[in-house]
Amino acid sequence: KLQFLYFIGKMSTMGGSTVLEDPNEVGATIAQLSESLVLYKPPRKKGRVTVGSAERSKSPCSPRQGLVPPDEGVERTKQVLEATSVLHLLFPPKIIEENGIIYEQDISEVPTTGLDVIALQEQLELRSQLRSARPEGVCLQREELGQQCFDELIRQVTIECPERGLTLSRVRDELNTTINGYKSLIDTAASLSMRKVIQRNIQLEIEKELETLEYEVQIQQKRVHSLAAKLDKTKRIIEDRQKLLEVQHEEELRFIKKGNIQLNNELKRLTQT
Repeated sequence: KLQFLYFIGKMSTMGGSTVLEDPNEVGATIAQLSESLVLYKPPRKKGRVTVGSAERSKSPCSPRQGLVPPDEGVERTKQVLEATSVLHLLFPPKIIEENGIIYEQDISEVPTTGLDVIALQEQLELRSQLRSARPEGVCLQREELGQQCFDELIRQVTIECPERGLTLSRVRDELNTTINGYKSLIDTAASLSMRKVIQRNIQLEIEKELETLEYEVQIQQKRVHSLAAKLDKTKRIIEDRQKLLEVQHEEELRFIKKGNIQLNNELKRLTQT
């Protein structure tokens, strides 16, 4: 509703110079105003004669300029034609496609007053609130609305002084170039910081994995020492058993030899008798 009332107020402020052809154009215009702060003419079907083209073809002796003297009227005509060409150079027509129908929308060429500037400021504040734009810091919503407001101011100034409008458009382009440069720097810094974060995370993972491997190595070393101790103990036990078996074997061997000697002596004694 606020957008519709603002649109009606715009039309009444501008002297009713813009006439809508049908309700479909009204809806399309209101939808377009809800998207941009820049004032455009009502959409028209592409290739169709509209009120906008009639406005551009109006002579300086129209009812709105009937009180202009002839000489001043000629100068005014040159100024209007120059402003019109500059406006169309700075703001090309918009192409809108809706329900399979292509509409074309030209920039408005109607001069503005101080009330229009106040209405623009109110619309800027209202849409900033509706879009929840942050008053400080980086905010895409506030940036978009600011660009639209600046474009509308360039349109208003271009109508009165095309040279000033061209200068403001150059200032706008320089600002956009600077902003895009800062954005590219931010993207580069963000990618670089992200790369550093990834490298840091990889380094932390490697260090963590290295600590885990070192811990496993320590565990395996302890296990190796334990097995080596068991092996030494087992070797000592085997050596002790082997020595004991050797001693027992030598004693048995001496006992057998002694018994053999005794048996041989007994055999000789018996054979001699």
